Amino acid sequence: MRTKFTLVINVILLAFIWLYPALYYADLSETIPVHFSGDGTPDGFGNRSMIWVEACIATLLFGICTYVYFNPAKINLPEDFKKNTSAIRNFISLLCTGILLIFGWISYHTVQLAMGNDAEFSMSPGIILGFLYVGIIGLIIYLGKANGRAEQNENTSN
Repeated sequence: MRTKFTLVINVILLAFIWLYPALYYADLSETIPVHFSGDGTPDGFGNRSMIWVEACIATLLFGICTYVYFNPAKINLPEDFKKNTSAIRNFISLLCTGILLIFGWISYHTVQLAMGNDAEFSMSPGIILGFLYVGIIGLIIYLGKANGRAEQNENTSN
């Protein structure tokens, strides 16, 4: 249930990453920011068609996450972890949500900067990255505990 919900959220985020720039593409200046310094000010610029590179990268990462979600046995994990496919799927779907949130935030601010509505990139992705790192650590701990419970259940059933 939870992974289906996050899959729907991920598809909505991916749609936003493509549709938001498409809605404002005609209003974008010919030169848009494509890279930002640590304090959020643009320090690299490119043609406005470069906005689609970000959407393509997000789509590629979504595709990789989806592939791993449906084929968890094919990723490089210890064999005992591979037995707990539901925990792996939860981990992958939440990881993908975090990645797409970051790309959505970047897409939004890139469009806003290109239209002259923002002076600099908000550093909120740093907050999202922080939550993503904490989430990854938490999910690794969860996977370890879920794996331990699966081993205990297997040992008691033998």
